[in-house]
Amino acid sequence: MENTIAQVGLGRIAATHRKGYRQQGLTIIAGIDPSPEARTRFQQDVPDAAVFASLEELLRSPLRPTVLDVATPHHRAARLPIVEAAAQAGLPLLLQKPVGLCYADALETANILADSQTPAMVNQNMAFTPGAQWLYNELLTKKTIGAPFFAQMELRTDFACDPANWFGKDPRWWTVDHTVHHLSVLHMIFGPPASVDALTGRDPSQTGVSHDGFGHLLMRYASGVQVMVLSTGCYYGTRPVGYRDKCLYIQGTQGIIDWAPEGEVAISRRGPEWSAPSQQKTITVEGRWFYDAFGQTMQHLLAALAAGQPPKSAIEDNLYVMAVIEAAYRSAADRRPVTLPEIMGERFDPEYGPGFFHGFQPPPITPQS
Repeated sequence: MENTIAQVGLGRIAATHRKGYRQQGLTIIAGIDPSPEARTRFQQDVPDAAVFASLEELLRSPLRPTVLDVATPHHRAARLPIVEAAAQAGLPLLLQKPVGLCYADALETANILADSQTPAMVNQNMAFTPGAQWLYNELLTKKTIGAPFFAQMELRTDFACDPANWFGKDPRWWTVDHTVHHLSVLHMIFGPPASVDALTGRDPSQTGVSHDGFGHLLMRYASGVQVMVLSTGCYYGTRPVGYRDKCLYIQGTQGIIDWAPEGEVAISRRGPEWSAPSQQKTITVEGRWFYDAFGQTMQHLLAALAAGQPPKSAIEDNLYVMAVIEAAYRSAADRRPVTLPEIMGERFDPEYGPGFFHGFQPPPITPQS
């Protein structure tokens, strides 16, 4: 039986999703949006698909997609009715990240879906780039650099929002909307941290952003691993680090991996003497974030559904990512480290481990190098 997709929310990111789905040979059978202009753009792009003004219209029709691809804004008022209707109909969901503006919203969504046993995956697409799949294999399967003990990820860009656009106007912005990409990859590798220490703020000259334009996090893990996330969307200096160039290095007992979502990555080891040159190997991982990761995310969900297993980055798993975000905002406000049990209560599992091991495990992928 053919896998089919209905898109809910037909804004700019939905068109990006479609390009990734086409690369994987997936079929889009419907688009849903209250905006006539958005529906027109969709119909021009996918002329054979049906178009609806609401999810209720789709559910009254004979169409039954395999997955609802939800790309509406993540505000509770926009998302919750869709989640409730999908749960009642038993339609699996791919939810564009973040799940919500806060942990409470994400938990409400997770509980609705759990009560109805509706499968749902969060579209943390950076975690499904070909480069990220290579990274998990090197770190978690091959253990190429031994036991990691420190990591640092950095994004340094200027995301200058239009003052008239809804982007950047929520009471939370940079950390929940953008740093969430970093945190999803780090969750796959290290799992939930024990505590988060954060500072957030905004550049007053960035008039299109009303709240946090940067957020820097120090995360400490029960294992002793420490991770620093340096993330700013208000940097307009001479040394930017863009989205596709954002750099992560992970230092282990036997080496260092320098990683970016696309292109070249490197593995370095010390020489036999302290003064000897490092031994280095550079690898080019084929594939790009846009649009490979979008297609591979959906393919993973479809494969998990076919296997009758929860996917990676399932809604329950993604609660840990949302808890880190909530802890970061609370830490910045209170000027203190915040533990994840403060946010999650009894849901926090100190033995949870890397998110990579939670959910459907497809056959291993060996990227070209």
